[in-house]
Amino acid sequence: MNKFKSSILFVLILTLSSLWAQDEINHNVVVMKSYSPVIGDANKLSEVPQIVDTNEVNIDIKYRIQSIPFYPKFTPQPIQPIKMIGEPLSKLYHNYVLLGFGNYTKPMFEYRYATTRSKELLAGVNLTHLSQHGNLKLDNVDDKVYSGYSRNSANIFLHRIFKHSALETDLTYRRHALHYYGYNASIDTVMEKEDNKQMFSWMNATMRYKTTRLDSSRINYDVVMDYNYFEDYYETFQNDFTLAGDFSLFFNKELIALKAKYQHFNILTPSYLYSNSIYQFQPSISKSNSHWGINAGLNIVVDASNDTSAFHFYPQIDLHYAVIDYFLVPYLGISGGVKSNNYKAIALENQFIRPGLHTRNSNTLIDLHGGIRGNFTDNLSYNIFGNYRVIDDAYFFVNDSLNPIENQFIVEYDDIIRYDIKAQISYLRSKKLQFSLLGQYHGFELDEIEHAWHVPDYEVRFSTNYNLKSKILVDFDMFVKGQRYAKTYYSEGVYTGAQGVKIAETFDISLGLEYRYTKMLSAFLRFNNILAHRNYDWNYYPTEGFNMAFGIIYSF
Repeated sequence: MNKFKSSILFVLILTLSSLWAQDEINHNVVVMKSYSPVIGDANKLSEVPQIVDTNEVNIDIKYRIQSIPFYPKFTPQPIQPIKMIGEPLSKLYHNYVLLGFGNYTKPMFEYRYATTRSKELLAGVNLTHLSQHGNLKLDNVDDKVYSGYSRNSANIFLHRIFKHSALETDLTYRRHALHYYGYNASIDTVMEKEDNKQMFSWMNATMRYKTTRLDSSRINYDVVMDYNYFEDYYETFQNDFTLAGDFSLFFNKELIALKAKYQHFNILTPSYLYSNSIYQFQPSISKSNSHWGINAGLNIVVDASNDTSAFHFYPQIDLHYAVIDYFLVPYLGISGGVKSNNYKAIALENQFIRPGLHTRNSNTLIDLHGGIRGNFTDNLSYNIFGNYRVIDDAYFFVNDSLNPIENQFIVEYDDIIRYDIKAQISYLRSKKLQFSLLGQYHGFELDEIEHAWHVPDYEVRFSTNYNLKSKILVDFDMFVKGQRYAKTYYSEGVYTGAQGVKIAETFDISLGLEYRYTKMLSAFLRFNNILAHRNYDWNYYPTEGFNMAFGIIYSF
């Protein structure tokens, strides 16, 4: 304590001694710059005061829920089904009348009567008439020749619909009259109208009974009975009777089917009597799903004529597979069969044949066919098809060598290989616009004959129609048929033996117009062979040049 006090006293004495020793104080102040007061940053405490409670209290809470079930009382109201509202049905009329006229002195008439919509009965009458009374010019002939023809038909039908089946009956009479106007102009002759006349008339009666139910567990059937009486102007008569049935039944997931057909005809001419019967049985089994399908069977045919009979067996296989549903569907098949070439069938194919012509049946030993079909879009579809056929006794039309003017045709046979390629494109835009384009190529490997007489090497057809507000209807067609060959025997009136001559391409453009004044009354105008191209369906037989027809249509 004494040392501490002594130290303080010593410091104090030294301080006072220094103050007394200083000189006199100078009161002048020199300012170097203006005074700027600055407050320094404050240093804050970062610690937060806390209160630490050393006493801990644990609270234990216990609770209980008393659940009570809730039963709501709700009665749902029934939902009414949605009603499909379709397009209104167009009104149907009982009667239809067409009256028209064209150049080449061509009257035309149609009358149709039918019952309107009914779930049980459909009946009606059809009457038609078309004739031509003009002349055509032949090659190397100064004067025109009469080429008139007439086609008349009358039909009565009655279809009765039951609960699970339907009965259809039809009775038809037809009469076609014509003239053998086309002949070899190198022969010095005069064609008289009455000397080259031909007329075909026939009556057809058909009865068909079939099931309409969709029950696959029961036998479905379709039975047809058909009778034809056919005669020509030169006392050739043919009776033709056909009975056919198609029966099918689903067994598990396979469709078992049987097709049976019996056809008999006899032909009576002033020089011979000929009869022919064909029996056909086709058992098959089919299986399919949404992507593929296959049908396999056998075609058994018995061909019996006057003094001969033959048995034939052909495979029947068809299959398809949808690579892309509805857009790319390849298909393939193999088949065969016998074609009945009776007098009526040949006469309707070429009406200028020699009266009473007898033609042998054709036998297709194998028919291998296939292609690809599908759709590019919802409106645009396509089909590419090809087939390869081996045919015995294939027939071709040639001019009759026994007739110097060669205005009638007979047939010539050969065992051939035929292959065809077809391609078709179709466009459907509702009912407003439609068109289709079809092209075909025909190729042959012949055994004995020089050419496939009267068969073109290609065909092209384009068709379209347009509906403008159901008021104006327009249709357009263009048809091209390639070069063909015909077989003749006379030149400059002298028999020279068989020789082939070319028939030029066929080219035809047609345009049709219809104006509907009301739903009951309309008028039509049609132009055919607009370019007036000289076309031939058969050798020496030119068709009409530019021709037109007009008329009215009335429904009531």
